[in-house]
Amino acid sequence: MAWWYHEYAREPSPGDREHYVLAEQEVGEKKGGPWCDPDPVPP
Repeated sequence: MAWWYHEYAREPSPGDREHYVLAEQEVGEKKGGPWCDPDPVPP
């Protein structure tokens, strides 16, 4: 699962932030983790 809190996006370094964004996109595209649900709810 890869879902991160976007309201804290300024806290990690730019490199870490990019890693989180890409991980979330990858899992979302594969419909894995919380994206298995047709209407996912953020944590």
